[in-house]
Amino acid sequence: MSLQLETEARAAYEKILAESRAAMGGCVAALPDADELQEYLTTLRTAWSQGWCNQPGRYPPLLLRLYHCVAFLCYEGNAFWASFGEAVGDPRIVFAPHRQTEINNVFENIARHFGLEILTGAGGRKLCVQSAVRHVGIPVRIWPGFIEICERLFVEPEDWKKWPDERWEGAIQIWLGGRRNLRDFFVENRRTALKWLDEMLEARRVLEKNPDWTLDDVAQVSHLRPEYFDEVPETAIFLRPIKTETLFRDRPRLRLRWQPGVAAFHLETPRLKDEGLLPSDWLVLSQRVAASTNPVSIPLHGGAFTQDLALKLVRAENELAAYRLRGLWPWGLWSESSGAFISLQAHELPMDDYVLGIESTLKTPTSKCTASISKIWWIPSTRRFTVLG
Repeated sequence: MSLQLETEARAAYEKILAESRAAMGGCVAALPDADELQEYLTTLRTAWSQGWCNQPGRYPPLLLRLYHCVAFLCYEGNAFWASFGEAVGDPRIVFAPHRQTEINNVFENIARHFGLEILTGAGGRKLCVQSAVRHVGIPVRIWPGFIEICERLFVEPEDWKKWPDERWEGAIQIWLGGRRNLRDFFVENRRTALKWLDEMLEARRVLEKNPDWTLDDVAQVSHLRPEYFDEVPETAIFLRPIKTETLFRDRPRLRLRWQPGVAAFHLETPRLKDEGLLPSDWLVLSQRVAASTNPVSIPLHGGAFTQDLALKLVRAENELAAYRLRGLWPWGLWSESSGAFISLQAHELPMDDYVLGIESTLKTPTSKCTASISKIWWIPSTRRFTVLG
């Protein structure tokens, strides 16, 4: 199994053009898809426990991919090794500097082999964790703070990119306050942060000038992974504060229409820009509806409560396009402001009006929606809350 995983990891990096791979955030394309990433890490944990842990250098590209996965999903300051240990099922790593050095040496060598930059600190010390962050871009757990900084800089009248380090550190200190891990990221990884901040601010300006555009129309954000939107609803709100849901017209989305006593779960298909794909039909579960250049709403009712949904665009029996999206299992949390369901992987959420939908065990012949619906009210004095579970 490990040899196959090694082969897949090597191929994932080699298929990225060398120039793109070496750019900031370029290696995020080598990670598994969002809906496969958690299962992939579980597989790596098994491989680690079956002997890979005794010889980390046995599968260098696989270790590089594991290192990048942990940096992307879990990095938030100086807790990288605790997250790495959790990912491989070995919490002792956080207390074993010699093990960290052994893993870092493998990481450095294979990273250089693929043409990736290794950052250095005082005295030439190799900064492997910071390098991994540069390779994959902004980590998911840093992203909420990243969006906060975007909001600040969007209205900043000065050219913040030319601020000296002291001015930058002072501003970060004021904006992020006591959140040390966030502050450390923006100070220690300023080059990475500035590039991504500049792209996000430009994307906001482009979308303001083109209200009919979606995420897929804007080069600066079309490459962003789903985790940035699923786990941090503020991302879409920042990019388009009004009519936020229109950003996703080119992607399938689960939708909720509700009022006390009545709830309807729908799948909204992508719009079809290419009229050459018509006539055709959308197929999901047992339903088949005619496709259109505009999004089509397909009622799912209780069918929405499943782990995964497969949506296909077909003509006769020929498949023209296919999409996979998460279903509402074991429950769905709908954000009133963003008009979207929140990912179950989200650690923190902005204060908002939320609707909780849970599949009901009570089914009647006249019931269209087999769900229990509850409204969750927000607390005005608090900006965010933590999801426990």
